[in-house]
Amino acid sequence: MWRLINYRLKDYGHLKGSCWELFYRWLNVAEAAVWLAIAIYVFSRYSRNKKTPYEVVYSTLFVLFGLSDLREILNLPVWLLASKAIILTSTLYTRSFLKKHLYNTMKI
Repeated sequence: MWRLINYRLKDYGHLKGSCWELFYRWLNVAEAAVWLAIAIYVFSRYSRNKKTPYEVVYSTLFVLFGLSDLREILNLPVWLLASKAIILTSTLYTRSFLKKHLYNTMKI
């Protein structure tokens, strides 16, 4: 069971110094920066309005997704892919809830 959970779908260790490795790593860094910037925006919106603590959860989910992108720079084990799917599903559900109940015109 442990082998299955820790099985690496992708391992980028063999790409040392290649153009693909550099592109992939910087793409993940940029993606993580975007998720973290969105998290800061959502948390600042919560700080201004304080409508619901669900916004803190929403912001935290963006932080977790950004951190998972940083972890993906090394390799992509099954557990990371599963956790990214759970985080993404939770983020979409939380967004749907917030949009439906609090922000009818919410963009992020």
